[in-house]
Amino acid sequence: MPTPAALVRFWRGSKEYRDRFGTLAGWRVANGIADLNYRKSHLPFVPLAVPGWKEPFWLRPDTTDLDVFRQVIMGGELEMEILPAPRRIVDGGANIGFASRVFAHRWPAAQIVAVELEAGNVEALRKNCEMLPQIQVRHAALWGDRGTVGIDPGEFGALGFRASDAAAGARVPAVPLDELFDELGWDTVDLVKIDIEGAEREVLSSAPRWIDRVTHLVVELHDRFAPGCTEAFEQAISTGDWSVRPYGEYLVASRMTHA
Repeated sequence: MPTPAALVRFWRGSKEYRDRFGTLAGWRVANGIADLNYRKSHLPFVPLAVPGWKEPFWLRPDTTDLDVFRQVIMGGELEMEILPAPRRIVDGGANIGFASRVFAHRWPAAQIVAVELEAGNVEALRKNCEMLPQIQVRHAALWGDRGTVGIDPGEFGALGFRASDAAAGARVPAVPLDELFDELGWDTVDLVKIDIEGAEREVLSSAPRWIDRVTHLVVELHDRFAPGCTEAFEQAISTGDWSVRPYGEYLVASRMTHA
């Protein structure tokens, strides 16, 4: 049985969850996270039930998965307004699937393609999205041209893998957005989210081949990893009529429409 001091520490530590979900529900979420951290570390995936979500989120112990949960689910990182409701979405840098889950939750009629390059993340991505047939998982890297790329482990564990031409080791398929759109049979795409740790420079540099098919871009720029990302973004949207607004760590570019 926990000591009174341990219960007090747990109560204090559960504050962010109680504030977000209410006292009882927040306590349950915090208890699920305690299971992740302490009592079920021998399991590859631990389910976390969250109020308002029919299916649990699956997290891996001793990884950055909990950080992703806090950013995307707790922090509402992808709750920006997108109008009209998108029906075709590419989630570039899908990691373990929480962004794709948010998109499917917000827009149940949308078709979503979740692209992730690292095999362990892809396994978790499939686990988190297996109950949602509108989400199609692709084990690949978004890139400027067709081919293969290596994986740079980055500095942030499972949250920071990035595609690199120079990285040694295993190679993964590299897919440019225009060819991905063609494979899917999508002449237009409502929303493309790009959070790929610096590889966006390569993807955005190929924008003349695909940008006219896209209505909304949600991009996190990583010039600290790959100088020139911001320049590539600005160049990508320079030929159209776009509005750009910040939302947390992202820039949201929306194509302007005129009556």
